[in-house]
Amino acid sequence: MKEPTEVEKKYLKYLEEHPGATSAEIVKAWKMKPETVASRLSVMWTAGFISRTENLQGKGYRYWSRDKGPAEAAALSLTKENIAATEEKLTSLLKPDPSTTFLGGLVATRDESLSDLVDQFVLTLSEEIVRRVRPMVVEKLSASVASMTREIVQTIPSPKPQLKRILICGLQDGYGKMVQKEFEGVAEIRYLSPEASFDRLKSNSTQVEHVVVAADFVGHKHTEAIQSTGVKPILVRGGLTKIKDKLMELSV
Repeated sequence: MKEPTEVEKKYLKYLEEHPGATSAEIVKAWKMKPETVASRLSVMWTAGFISRTENLQGKGYRYWSRDKGPAEAAALSLTKENIAATEEKLTSLLKPDPSTTFLGGLVATRDESLSDLVDQFVLTLSEEIVRRVRPMVVEKLSASVASMTREIVQTIPSPKPQLKRILICGLQDGYGKMVQKEFEGVAEIRYLSPEASFDRLKSNSTQVEHVVVAADFVGHKHTEAIQSTGVKPILVRGGLTKIKDKLMELSV
């Protein structure tokens, strides 16, 4: 909703101090043209800055600041004067009509007329309340749902990235730990020295995505042991730099 202008804020302040005021009362208080006041009030009502109820004492409407909800504005409009005017209308409506005749075997009694009038009043009031309240309820409910959704999302921990598991066959303990530290958070590095048993090599080869063989440090028997498990080893010839280049390539 857009913010009211400075002129509209002046109207809002007046309505806060004079709830239920009519356009005629504002014209009299500010000595302005009736059409200017009526036009401004109509624009503010359309924008949702103010609410209005039917003026039971005459033509037009009574206006209320937007801080007064539709139900409260309707309740506040039932002043003693408005109640008196309503009673006058009811009395006029319920006066016996000498020309009343039977129609289809039914006569409109006072009780029936009063019931119809009350039903019409309640229906009109409820429709007005629903019309005014529905947008506010939808807006507040949407904001509440959005806020709750954000809170729920914030409580859900972000999933940790799944790192590639890579086994290096042929690295001594010192080099193996150094590579593990360098690739921490990039890949899950495991290593076995050239002296590791073939059974251990076979078991570890089936638990990773890739097996890198440092071909300059192990023999063909190591490669054959890995292949016997159904895993295809990746042979890398050269020093530690070549091995780390291949690890970076496989980690992506």
